[in-house]
Order: sequence, then C-alpha cells, then structure tokens
Amino acid sequence: MNPRRCRNGTGIPSRLPARWSALLLVLGVPAVAPLPATAGTPRPVAAVAAGDELPACPPGGPTAPRRPPTAPPGAGACRAAPTRVVPARPVPATRVAPAGTGPSGGRRAPAGGAPSGGGVGLAARPGEDADGYRHLGAYSENDYAAVGATLQVRDTGVRRRSNDFVAARVMARADAAGRTRWLEAGWTEDGWLDDNAQHVYTYDSTGGDWAYYDQYPVHDGDRISVVVESGPAASGGTTWRAYLWWDNRWNLLAAPTLPFGPRAQLEQYVEVYVDPRRGGRYPVPAVAVTGSIVAADPRGDAVPWRDPAIPTDTSPAYSGYCVSWRERYDSWAAGTC
Repeated sequence: MNPRRCRNGTGIPSRLPARWSALLLVLGVPAVAPLPATAGTPRPVAAVAAGDELPACPPGGPTAPRRPPTAPPGAGACRAAPTRVVPARPVPATRVAPAGTGPSGGRRAPAGGAPSGGGVGLAARPGEDADGYRHLGAYSENDYAAVGATLQVRDTGVRRRSNDFVAARVMARADAAGRTRWLEAGWTEDGWLDDNAQHVYTYDSTGGDWAYYDQYPVHDGDRISVVVESGPAASGGTTWRAYLWWDNRWNLLAAPTLPFGPRAQLEQYVEVYVDPRRGGRYPVPAVAVTGSIVAADPRGDAVPWRDPAIPTDTSPAYSGYCVSWRERYDSWAAGTC
C-alpha cells in the first residue's frame, strides 16, 4: 500500500468537458464513511453548499435509469437534498491507523447505531480486516480531478439490527493537516437502518454524516451512474461535488468545501463491513462496476480508468470476498467467493 500523501492544487473550472458524456455512454450502463451514531429521527438538512444557484430537483422518477448519461456532469443539473441524515460519533484519537496501512479515508464507528449498542471506533480504515473492513476494488496512485462509474445495486446479506454495511461507491480523498478528508457517493445497504433495503447515499468527512436520498428508489439489479468531481468554491478553496444521473439529468447530491486542492487520490470500491460484535461473514452477490472514468483536470478529457494509463493499486486479498477483473480497472465485480 502506498503511504498517504498530502496534496495541493490550484483552482479549476466547475465541470468536465463534453467528452464525459460520450465516455459514460460507451462505458457506463451495460445491456470509509463511518457507521452512524443513531438511526433515529433525521435532523434538518441545510441547502447543499455551492449548489444553491441550481433549481431544486423535482420528485425523482419511480425507477432507476435504464440508459447511461447523455450530458457532462453539471450540465443542466438540479440540486437534491437528502431525505434523512444520520450523524456519526467522534472517534478516539488513539484509534488512528498508521499512515500507509490502507488505501481508504477514515470512517467513524457508531455510538449505538444498531439497537444492541456501540461499535469499534476507527479514524482510519486498516489495510486488513481485523476491525471488520473489507475494501474490494482499486485506488489511484496519482491525483486526479474527477472520478465516475456505473454501480450495480444488489440485495446483500447485511444483518438487520447490526452495524454491518455494504457500500458500492467512488471517492476522492487526501490528507490535510494530518487527517484524511474525503467525499464519497454511491449506494449502500446498512444494518442499522433495519430495513433490508438499498439506498443512494453520500458521506463527506467535513459534515461527518451519512446522507440518504430515498427520493431515488433503487433495488436489486438496478444500475446507477455517479460522479465525484472538483471545482472552485465561492469562498476560496475547493468544492468537491457528487452527482447522480436520474431522470435524464445530473442531480447534485452534495458539494462540501474540503480542505485540499482540486486533485486527490481516487477510489472505486465495493466496501464490506462486518460488525465485529457479530463476527463471521455474510453473503454479497457480485456487484458489477462498469465504465469507471477519471479526469486529470476538468479542462481536459476524461479517460477510462485502465491499466497502465492510470497507475493503480488494488485491495488486498480477503477471506470469503473476491474481486474479478474483466478489464483493469474500468470493468469489474466484487462479492462473496
């Protein structure tokens, strides 16, 4: 695993070139956020930062898109708001993992997210699975300005009333002032929600919350296209934006101002967390990830996330869960083996 590195950058435009849409059309749809503090009543949600100028998204259509995106991220976008937000608890400083122990950003554990009690606090995800995390997929060795992919939704064996979760997502992450900061987007199934359902979600380390978007209903077999990209913030710094393609337009899910520049290490993972209190493992049907794309700079072209053009490292081997590479690294699947 590569050591974590601090990264800096300069301001760049807020959206990607038109070639993004062409690549998503060709490659897109084929024919660690922490555990939450509570799954109780959601708290009020403020308007999405850096997205207030966009019109609010109308109610989402009843089914996931069956066609890939036809426009670049941000073009004709609307602003979505989460239907519920579940905060995560602070993490004890003594739980910070050493630099270089894992490719992913730190997540926080629940303060009783499942009805039976609290979990194990983590400020950074380990490279091995001693604390319950299995990271199945790949991460970039270099820094880029955007990442996108189409993620297949699957009905997993996440155990109800537990802190188990599965998250299929893309992420941008970097170190700032000695801490890992990031934004991720995708779909998740979470034991603490106690509903055996899959949800569109985002997580960013600034707010420290799981944000769910249930106006976009997803079910086993659906596919969703998501993009995380950088752009300038009105107050300076960099805003990273998470988009979902739905109803033939980009829906802006989140736009936090993160404390690092416009380029960051990227990840594409199917992340499996096994509640340490429950132990064992649970089934995860193969989750297909297709059309993975990166952009070095929003002023330039997006390109397929492929070897060797995009230097990449992959997750370690885990007992019971495997990755199958169809095309390294823009077409693959992960799940139980």
